[in-house]
Amino acid sequence: MAENLWGGHFRSGTAANKPNIPDFASETFGFYFETDTGELYRGVSGDSEWTRVARFTAQPTPTAKTGDATLTIAELLTRIVTATSASAVALTLPTGTLTDAGILGGAMPVGQSFEWSVINLGSSSGAVTMTAGTNHTYVGNATVAISTSARFRTKKTAANTYVTYRVG
Repeated sequence: MAENLWGGHFRSGTAANKPNIPDFASETFGFYFETDTGELYRGVSGDSEWTRVARFTAQPTPTAKTGDATLTIAELLTRIVTATSASAVALTLPTGTLTDAGILGGAMPVGQSFEWSVINLGSSSGAVTMTAGTNHTYVGNATVAISTSARFRTKKTAANTYVTYRVG
């Protein structure tokens, strides 16, 4: 068994200050996190370049709704939609055509998906009901009860055609 399972280093800095090649001591590895881009790289002593292993993205400002609305793809891509109302709210999914146009200009491959959530901050009778859009099918329990949240996965099934599943 190895005497040392961790023989590495961790450094952070900006993309402009990242060393050109991993410059660790012999037989070690390390990570470099670019604080300005959110990218994490790994390197091994003797390597000629860094290898990107992850990219962390900032959470956009959540979308806030206070009444019935047809959601836009830009709103879904904030990954969090809040609903605050004392009465029932209906949230309608964008059409398949608008969804396709809003994701990589229609270049999202069939079978790919993204996840997003609804948080119901409503009071009294403020349940949220999810509804389908044209060429955008909805599958699962359509009601997000007061003081709860729901997780969704939206999947491209064909050109201009999507299905959103309630997954949690």
